[in-house]
Amino acid sequence: MIARSIRASIALALLASQVGAQTTAPVSLDGARRALAAGDAAKAAEIYETLTRQGESLEAEIGLVRASLQAGEFRKATSWATLVAGEHTDSVEAIALLAYLHDRAGYTEQALATLKQLRKDQPNDPLAAAALATVLIDRGSKVSAADEAASRKWPRPTFEDIPVGKRRVLSSGNGVIVEGGHYVLTYSAVLPKAASSIYVRNGLGKVRVATREPDTSRGSLVRLKLAEPYPAHWAIPKDQIVSPEGARFCFAFGYRESGDPAGSYPAISPGLVFRADAGTGGLMQITSSLGAGHIGSPVFDPRGRLVGLSVGTGAIEIDGENLRSRVGSGQFAVRMVAAQPATGAALKPSGKMPPMPAIEELYERLAPSVVQIVSVQ
Repeated sequence: MIARSIRASIALALLASQVGAQTTAPVSLDGARRALAAGDAAKAAEIYETLTRQGESLEAEIGLVRASLQAGEFRKATSWATLVAGEHTDSVEAIALLAYLHDRAGYTEQALATLKQLRKDQPNDPLAAAALATVLIDRGSKVSAADEAASRKWPRPTFEDIPVGKRRVLSSGNGVIVEGGHYVLTYSAVLPKAASSIYVRNGLGKVRVATREPDTSRGSLVRLKLAEPYPAHWAIPKDQIVSPEGARFCFAFGYRESGDPAGSYPAISPGLVFRADAGTGGLMQITSSLGAGHIGSPVFDPRGRLVGLSVGTGAIEIDGENLRSRVGSGQFAVRMVAAQPATGAALKPSGKMPPMPAIEELYERLAPSVVQIVSVQ
């Protein structure tokens, strides 16, 4: 009798623990939706992935793509999006989401061709219109008020909010995390003098308060000190900051200008290093297609090494002088200068270079390092 009672007590305890676990982590579409809406992308991805193993569910598969993207797993998101769009050729959302991911990785012509055809085939579908409008706006195209409104229906990531409140957004730009996660490096023109607060948010949606360091300006580049550092592995290491000499291909990686402080994903803009040294102002000339809002966007070589910071399409303020009339209307970036070895130190041979990373791998690796900078008054 006693043994039977003990077994019953253990069974009840196990049942209670299972009920508690199910209550805290329900494996359901509703539980996954709630986790993603709360910003817990890793938990949402885990639930969605469990649901996809239990049986075919389009919502779970698309949810897994969105949750993986928000969690920073770009390659996983792209692989799943390719699979889902291939299996569900009648799903507007699946096709639009794959095209959106292609655009983020710099395959913009391919993405626009897909989205324009989708818009033509599904003229009344709000997601088809939203995806196309979002890509056009992010790439600097002029769109109608109707397209602006349509783009707001494209699902945004649930990133941490920038606490603007009722204050006015003065400007937004880009930068990159450096020096072990304690600083952000950016182009000086990103920061208006009237700014009372500066916030940065990286590609994983993590927000930090920043202050400009007045005594550390390096010509046209400035450092922002973070009140709370980012993890050190999100920063670009010193040995991955190099001069652009010898680089033929490059890509800019950043966010478009927006008065809307809601979160968004950065996008890659591939190009060529047209001139590694423009001959004035420490500038390099590139061919990446960038808009005015991409000011401060970091420029990387094909191996993901930082070679410059975009100056945008407006005035080029270097040491108090506007160099735009002198250098022309092309795309320019402030060149990086490679770290020099200590005096007397011998340069070690670099050996055989590793294989060139795929652009999807570079996106995943660099997105945590690239930040949107929002200045408010």
